[in-house]
Amino acid sequence: MVLIKEHLRKKLQILKTIRWQNRVYAISALNKDGLAELLKELKVVVIKQRVKQAKLNQKIADQLPVITLSPEKTSWEVVVENGVYRVIGYKIERFASRTILVTINQSPELETFLKDRDFT
Repeated sequence: MVLIKEHLRKKLQILKTIRWQNRVYAISALNKDGLAELLKELKVVVIKQRVKQAKLNQKIADQLPVITLSPEKTSWEVVVENGVYRVIGYKIERFASRTILVTINQSPELETFLKDRDFT
């Protein structure tokens, strides 16, 4: 035990010579002495750092420009009218306006369009 205390005293002396400003914790890997105190102190430091990081993240997020598409250009909706499903939306309506709709088998462009947009 005396040997361990002498070893700790030497380590503390080294830390003093390099002007270590933070607290030093002595812990034991075998019987876990001092570990609870270290973990309590570490928890406080981690919580403070998380709060600080959350504020920084929010500040950065507030400064970033947000680029969005207008909803009327990209949104679509499926409407059921008298048992018939209608897909309404700017892109699909624009495509439908220039497509002759007879059946899907007669319009491979429409079939490709619908598959590309997960309408199948």
